[in-house]
Amino acid sequence: MVNSAYFFPGANSYKGFFSYFDNIISPKAAKKIYVIKGGPGTGKSTFMRKIGNYLNEKGYFVEYFHCSSDVDSLDGICIPELGIAFIDGTAPHVIDPVYPGAVDEIINLGDYFDVCKLEKDRESIININNEISEQFKNAYSVLRAINSYKEILLRIEEKYISEGYLNKLYENICQQIFGYARVSYRKGQRRKLFLSAITPQGFQSFIKENAKRFYNVFVINSEFESSLQILNKIMDYAIERGFDVEMFYCGFNPKKLEHLAIPELSTFIITSNRYHTITDSTFNNIKVDFDKAFNGADRELFNEVNLHISNEFVKVINFLKKAKGLHDELEKFYIQAMDFDSVENKFKEVCDELESFII
Repeated sequence: MVNSAYFFPGANSYKGFFSYFDNIISPKAAKKIYVIKGGPGTGKSTFMRKIGNYLNEKGYFVEYFHCSSDVDSLDGICIPELGIAFIDGTAPHVIDPVYPGAVDEIINLGDYFDVCKLEKDRESIININNEISEQFKNAYSVLRAINSYKEILLRIEEKYISEGYLNKLYENICQQIFGYARVSYRKGQRRKLFLSAITPQGFQSFIKENAKRFYNVFVINSEFESSLQILNKIMDYAIERGFDVEMFYCGFNPKKLEHLAIPELSTFIITSNRYHTITDSTFNNIKVDFDKAFNGADRELFNEVNLHISNEFVKVINFLKKAKGLHDELEKFYIQAMDFDSVENKFKEVCDELESFII
């Protein structure tokens, strides 16, 4: 039995840092939201991971939300069955309580560092923060340039696209997914997150890990932006029939639907491409044929533009690596100033609080 799922709540996109943090937990479902504050190196990620492990061991399904600027670090966790979430509320995804005391509670790990120790390193801390900001600005500038090349590909596709070919693929997938599934009088609900991200560690995804949650897994093997309209149509169809959906967007373009889950039907539809290639013979693999989907399009031009895009992505990842290296330096100042015994005591205190939610 799968007892955890993994996502990215934010992405380093061509629009800059893009957040779907408000989709970590639904306000209607939330019984308790802990907003974690504190500087780098204060132990926010470790604190949340320990809470997640604690509840996993008690048999609860835990969702782990990873940071797109450091895939090994957590930005949040959610325990849907309990209606509880822990969310990093620091920049660039600043979160403040909506219902203080009633639902939301701030845990400020910054209360446990020695301000005097940090004051002597004040200038270094400010300089490093400024340099980190510059590296992210550089990365986002290159990502915006990449988007211009992506637009060239999209214009070519729009000129040569075969609607009939893609419609046949859509109808085939829909028949396999829905069959004679019931129709509800309510519309399905949407949840938006990321399964992949552009990180200092390169292109990272949790697609394979999440596929384990589903019985029916479809893989659309395609390099073409236009083929993703199949996913949008399936999503609309599912919602109209009353099925809730999990919508997973592209880490580069946060408005482009890239993967889709329909939990009630235990169905997961994945896009496989050069940035996240999925090869598994047990999945339902569907190949989008270039010559049939885009009759008359120049394959050589596609390859040329994609090669240029790949080279530019290398620059983006290098800028993100520099930002992470600087962030690691910044953490050292806070680590040496932290009282981690008090953090551990806070962890035990929160675990005691959670017992009141556990049935």
